[in-house]
Amino acid sequence: MPTSSDGVKEQEQKPIEEELEELQRDERDLQERTDRLSLASGLTLIFSILALVIGVTALTIALIANGKGGTKSSSSKASAPAAPSGTTPVIAAGKLDVKLGEMFVRPNAQTVRAGKVTFTVSNTGKIVHEMIVEKNPVTVDPSGKANEGHSSGEVPELQPGTSGKVTLQLKPGVYQLFCNVPGHYAAGQRTTITVKG
Repeated sequence: MPTSSDGVKEQEQKPIEEELEELQRDERDLQERTDRLSLASGLTLIFSILALVIGVTALTIALIANGKGGTKSSSSKASAPAAPSGTTPVIAAGKLDVKLGEMFVRPNAQTVRAGKVTFTVSNTGKIVHEMIVEKNPVTVDPSGKANEGHSSGEVPELQPGTSGKVTLQLKPGVYQLFCNVPGHYAAGQRTTITVKG
């Protein structure tokens, strides 16, 4: 026959068993939360690496499209086709045809005579571009956008496949032709021309 002390021991064991079950439930909940956090951390790492790869790829494509392997200062001359040895470079007389496209500015000549110059500009790209003419040195804002405060003139934003003209009176010197749509100047959409007296 059970004694009263046996009944007391049995009653004490029930709360201990219930407490043990509650602790086990809490432990399972904590383990599930830890597993979810580990998964979230792993996904964050994967997305960070993916964003880095996309950024590097975009930068590489912009540099390749620009035809340059690195960056140059804003007052440096862009590479122009070299004239065959023994010949003089092509000097345009008052007219320049300029093609704009994804991160390039290509005039049909790198040298033009001083005086009245007409720029016929065609946007051959797939996005909006513009062309600004400014004597070197061109200053660049901290945002990477060229300061247009000393611009000689411009052909404003051109939609893809459209053209525009501007006629300017240019004095001898080195001028930059550039697109100042946000991000384009910083991506290298510029070149230089020489105006000779």
